[in-house]
Amino acid sequence: KLALADMTGQKEAAVKECEELNVSLDQWRKRVESLTKQYKLVDPQDHAKVKSDLEACRNELLETREKLTSETTKVIKEKETEIAKLKEQFQREKQSAQKETEKTSAQHSVITTKVSELEREISVSKTLTLKLQASLSETTKKLEASVQEKEIADRNADER
Repeated sequence: KLALADMTGQKEAAVKECEELNVSLDQWRKRVESLTKQYKLVDPQDHAKVKSDLEACRNELLETREKLTSETTKVIKEKETEIAKLKEQFQREKQSAQKETEKTSAQHSVITTKVSELEREISVSKTLTLKLQASLSETTKKLEASVQEKEIADRNADER
């Protein structure tokens, strides 16, 4: 019985102590809530959750930044390669155009020279034609004069 009474006493003491602790716990919770409201502090659990979320966001940001950097680098390399190819193509086409221009210029020069030579030949031919026409005209006049003289001489011979 003594042990039972002793245990009952201990139980009552433990229950009383538990009630006192619960009251103290409630007081501390009220105090923390009051201080949190007064100083606009964050609840430690909320703070821990926000820190965890923030760390997750930072990690996601770093991953996204790394992916973006990688993709951007890849696109830049592709564009640089494309630009290099276009530059090479441009240079080839430019050289081809320059060769065509030089060839056309050379052909133009040859044609211009031939045209000048032909114009000189035409001029010489015109001059010769005019001289020949003058000579022909003179020869024709002489021939006509000679024919007339012969006709006159023939008539004179017939009259005699």
